[in-house]
Amino acid sequence: MKTIDQVKSEREAAGAVYAAAVKAYVDAWVELHAYDLALSNRLYGDPSLNIQSFREPPEVLSHSEFPTAEVGPSLDNRARARHEEILREMGAQ
Repeated sequence: MKTIDQVKSEREAAGAVYAAAVKAYVDAWVELHAYDLALSNRLYGDPSLNIQSFREPPEVLSHSEFPTAEVGPSLDNRARARHEEILREMGAQ
């Protein structure tokens, strides 16, 4: 039989895993959106690919005790900054 301390400890571990998973999800969204933007860029991308992208930022279910990654418009700003970085890596000015 588990003790209350074991359950509390396991809850803390589950919360940490959840927060890490949310961060990974959000970071992956930013990275994929940035590549979508780069490939669909009319000056440096490839219009023949007909790249589709996200219509809105990801939804994340926040928990009151376990911090999760940022969401909202700031993610689009992160994706656009990464997009610019990718274009520079492609030799764009």
